[in-house]
This record gives sequence, structure tokens and C-alpha cells, in this order.
Amino acid sequence: MNNAAYYKRRRIWKAANRARSSYVKKINNLWRRAIRNYVEGKDDFAIAEAMRITYVEVGGRFARRQYNKLVDQKAMGDIDDELDRLMEAFARSQMGDITKSIQDTSASLYASIGADEALTLDQRIKAFDKMIIERSRIVTQNEITRASNVGQDMGADAAVRVAASRYVKTWIATIDAVVRDAHADADGQVARGHEFFTVGSDALRYPGDPSGSVENTINCRCVLDYQEIESN
Repeated sequence: MNNAAYYKRRRIWKAANRARSSYVKKINNLWRRAIRNYVEGKDDFAIAEAMRITYVEVGGRFARRQYNKLVDQKAMGDIDDELDRLMEAFARSQMGDITKSIQDTSASLYASIGADEALTLDQRIKAFDKMIIERSRIVTQNEITRASNVGQDMGADAAVRVAASRYVKTWIATIDAVVRDAHADADGQVARGHEFFTVGSDALRYPGDPSGSVENTINCRCVLDYQEIESN
């Protein structure tokens, strides 16, 4: 093992995790309200709107940061607006699958608690609250991770279009006691541009890639590092 490269990846992961963590409280509150409003029938579009905000705010920040790094200048004007539009478009494209999954799972859990005749009214209320807290925690983690990685990918794409940047990207796993074997095996794997990483049986463009299997994308904490390479 190249110890210098390994510890560099760990530093990059910690920096990305700090940036993600700065959004957890706000995004968790957003999803908690959205899930409650949806399952209680107060707002059928609450989850879709939470999805849009998460991707524009979190993904947009990571997109700009990645663009700035590869182009070595601040994303401004048309590029700044374009990155917002790209993140909104991605959120809309995923609303059918991801949003429906969040809606269906949340509604199913809510209904099962309501149908449990062994629970008193007070117990049902507490169970509802606990379910919403747990669901929002899981969704927050998943969607912040996915949004940050989608944002980086789109920021890198913008750098290619605007400045003809070329880059390599490195998969960085969270090496701890609960990391999945497939993700640990992918740690340090390098791909160019739009190439895919091999993660278990999946070909993934980035961590949390919605085209991947549930086993490889849900609760993923991995990040990518992008480095510019000189044109030939």
C-alpha cells in the first residue's frame, strides 16, 4: 500500500465530510417537515420540493467548488446560473424513482403504525414521531451524499465544456468497521472523465449513482477526488 496516497485520500474524505456535515441540520429539518406533511396529507408535493432544495443547495455548492478547482477561477455569471439549472434538472429527473421510493416507504410505515390496534393513541403519536425522525435521518444522509457527488460530477463536466479541462477521478471509501466490502475494494480506484468505476457488480459514475443497485448506493458515504490532467 502507498501510505502517502492512502492518507491523502483520508484527508480528502474528511474535508468532504465536513462540507456535507455543515448541511445536515438544515436538510434534516427540511426532510422532517416534508415527510410529515406528506404522510399526514397536508402537502402532496412536499417531498419533491425537499428533493429540489437539497440538490440545488448541496449539489450546487459542490458543483461550484469542483468547477473552481479544475478551472482555477470562480464560477460566475452564466456558469453559476447553469450549475443551478443542472442541479434542478437532475432533481426533476430523479423525482419519479427516488421521490416515489421515499413517499411509498414513509406512507407504508405511517399506515402500519396507524393500523396497529395494540397501540394507544399516545403510543401511536410517539411512534409516528419516531418514524419521521428516523426516516428523515436516513433520507438526509442518502440525499446529501448523492447531491454532493452529483454536484461534483456536474461541476467537472462544466469545466470540460468551458475550459477544455481533462481530469481523473479517484474513488475514496469510508474505511471503518461498517464499510461495505465492495466500497473498500474500490478505495483508490481511478477513472478518467465519464468512465465508470467498478464497485462490486455495478458500474458507477460516482458514489450514490442512481443507476446502481440499492446494495451499493443506499447509505453510501464515499466521495470522489478530481484532479486536472494536462491535455496531450
